[in-house]
Amino acid sequence: MSIVAFFDPDDIFEEMFQTMPNVTSKYEVSDAIDELIKYSLLSTSVPETGKSEQLRRLRVHRLTQEVLKTNFESDPDFECETLCLALQCIETNYRKFTDVGISVREYASANTIKF
Repeated sequence: MSIVAFFDPDDIFEEMFQTMPNVTSKYEVSDAIDELIKYSLLSTSVPETGKSEQLRRLRVHRLTQEVLKTNFESDPDFECETLCLALQCIETNYRKFTDVGISVREYASANTIKF
């Protein structure tokens, strides 16, 4: 969950997390996200374009992001690892999303990563 502290709070693609290390299936990611939604730590929406059901977008409350960021203050190594993972997710996935009509600028804009 900590990785979402670095993303735009209103526009996080669920599929990005499927390429993270130690993820064995897309169902594992979906199940974890569904649990976070169940406890209102994340919310979800489907984009208006309707191009793909797979592109479920996630939202995280800004206050939740701030709480996650406070965890980094006590452990700079964890912050660095999490930021590297966030950047890896973007690097691995941005082309996939551009193939379905989402621009690189939209996906990897300055608003995607928040410090």
